[in-house]
Amino acid sequence: MTIVQKNENLIEVTFINKLLSLSHLNNKRKTMKIDDIRVFVPCKNYQQSCAFYQAMGFNVEQASADLSIATSGECSVFIQRYYNQEFAENLMLQVCVLNINEAFDIISKLANFDIRFEGIKQEPWGKVIYLWGPSGELLHVTEFN
Repeated sequence: MTIVQKNENLIEVTFINKLLSLSHLNNKRKTMKIDDIRVFVPCKNYQQSCAFYQAMGFNVEQASADLSIATSGECSVFIQRYYNQEFAENLMLQVCVLNINEAFDIISKLANFDIRFEGIKQEPWGKVIYLWGPSGELLHVTEFN
């Protein structure tokens, strides 16, 4: 595209208008129909992580020697026999629950796991418990308003 104009603002507006006129092309491209997205949770101690997610209420099934699938209802995560401290300590998951008080009761009774958690916090959008799992992953256990 060649634009020969002296006014700098007019060139910018002309360029933006040209880009906007091409935006209809994006509406015709094929897109993936996404059915699900699952995260791979790294594990400092694979057996302990599997037991932790099971104690949280997930059904944990081994998929291979190095991978398990933790499922609750329609939701699932992969628990992998792989650990990278920087990744694990920066991983955050939002676990949406229907009753935050029941969730807190279960979390507060978790024993024999290297975890930590905070009490229920009221936020403008709902309530949340911050729970650090056995590998350092941060779970935002959330009940929306």
